[in-house]
Amino acid sequence: MDKKRWLILVITLLVAISFSLFISCKDEAEEVDEPTVTSKLVVYCYTGHSGAAATMCLKAMGYDASNLKFGIMSWTKDEDVRGTSPWSEDQCIGAATETTANDYPAENALPDFSADLLAAVDGALNSFDPTTYSSATLHDEVNGDERPQILSVRSATQYAVGHIPYAENIAWKEVYDTDQLAVFSEPEGGINEAARQAAEDYLTQESVPLTIAAADLESLLTDGDDTNDPFVLSVRSAEHYALGHIPTAYNIPWKDLASDTLELKKLPTDRLIVVYCYTGHTGGYSAAALNLLGYTAKNLKWGILSWTDDADIRVASPFSEDDFGDYEFNTGDTP
Repeated sequence: MDKKRWLILVITLLVAISFSLFISCKDEAEEVDEPTVTSKLVVYCYTGHSGAAATMCLKAMGYDASNLKFGIMSWTKDEDVRGTSPWSEDQCIGAATETTANDYPAENALPDFSADLLAAVDGALNSFDPTTYSSATLHDEVNGDERPQILSVRSATQYAVGHIPYAENIAWKEVYDTDQLAVFSEPEGGINEAARQAAEDYLTQESVPLTIAAADLESLLTDGDDTNDPFVLSVRSAEHYALGHIPTAYNIPWKDLASDTLELKKLPTDRLIVVYCYTGHTGGYSAAALNLLGYTAKNLKWGILSWTDDADIRVASPFSEDDFGDYEFNTGDTP
């Protein structure tokens, strides 16, 4: 072989080796850059209400789930992606409050729930960390080295219009479905079957209890017909209950709801229970917890914000566009 051909062969081999090394290094770099997916599951809906119900069910089932505060409203300002209107002061009815504590009526019988289910619900209520997930934290994690699993519980139609990057989609009424949940890491120790069955019983009712508007609650309480009055339950702290509460409301702080059956015996099984909190989030957890245990409970939409405009009684601040970013979103039917 002459020198020219030999030189061409050597150069060809060097180019091939260099290209192979480049591809190998590129693949290794891409593998290094791939973020770690944690066991945390961040759930979001439209405004935070159905997300809270879904999150409570998933927590009781054993998932390390958190609810995105104010739902998709806190992630994007795109009206089409939001699909509904955010909180505004015109949703507050400016109704009266009282400061006198209400004494509980006679002790009630308990629904037929198991000790395992009660323990699962109590454990869930007392393990929310954080109580709600902030969009700023989630945005940083979506673009960081470690990101949580993300679940949109909105409709498939709204998911396709726009969703948080990496989010899977399961409608909130279907979060008991283990076949759909298979896209996520199974909880350590497996799924709590008692809680899963309770979630299925709750979410497959013909009319699933979820929220009630302040105007509708006021109408029931003031229509002169005592037979349709719901049992109103504040799950705010005792201190904030004392500042002012909805007339006739009783008080059990949300983390104490399932800690002792003596608290549950204060609640009726033959009346609608309307639960309220500060902004609708912990009220959502509480109402869902009660539904899992066999009560019929609805969450007051937007919490005490929708009842009174007194800032001292409200304690918490309402939704404000200025508090949130306007982050990227994906479209279509895939994450």
